[in-house]
Amino acid sequence: AGVYTENKIAAQVTASVSNPTSITTGSGASNGLNVTASDTAQINSIDGAASVAGNFSDGKGTSVSIGISIARNTIQDTVAASVVNAGTITALNAPITIEATQGAVIHATSVAAALDVTGASTTGLGVAGGASLADNLIGTNTTATLSGTTVGASGANHAVGALTVSATDSSTIDADVLAASASLAFAGVGSTAVGIGASLAHNRIGDGTD
Repeated sequence: AGVYTENKIAAQVTASVSNPTSITTGSGASNGLNVTASDTAQINSIDGAASVAGNFSDGKGTSVSIGISIARNTIQDTVAASVVNAGTITALNAPITIEATQGAVIHATSVAAALDVTGASTTGLGVAGGASLADNLIGTNTTATLSGTTVGASGANHAVGALTVSATDSSTIDADVLAASASLAFAGVGSTAVGIGASLAHNRIGDGTD
């Protein structure tokens, strides 16, 4: 028995101000310019496979049971906040914020189980194998940009408030993998029982934050 699941998110989230002649905001801390892009993409993946086999023979008996579970989850999002070629920003004592945030999350659970029971009057062989794999990738690009723009008009009484240009990535992966196998063999002369279980979680976060 086997099961394969694949989930993928590839989104582009953009907040941008580009090519105005100038920008003028209200004055004071409650006003200002706020350009924000954020992404909280999430994948919740649960997959499982189970296999049961049995063989009861008056002579020789052989039985094999195999369960395999594979999950592949990918988030490849782009988040960008920018103010580009915006002339002059006039924001008297008012904050200017350009912010990009990424918070992608993958929760993955992969389970595989196999059970084999063999009975024979002479010789018996029973083999059970269970294997599970969770392959998870978060490969995002998060950028915040201020370019080609003058912040604050000239003159002593034209100061802007706080200027913040930030890009942050707090992406996480949580993976649980489990493989179990059990094999029983009964025979009048000789019996062999083999049980094999293997599990692997491969998690990667490769973010580009600028």
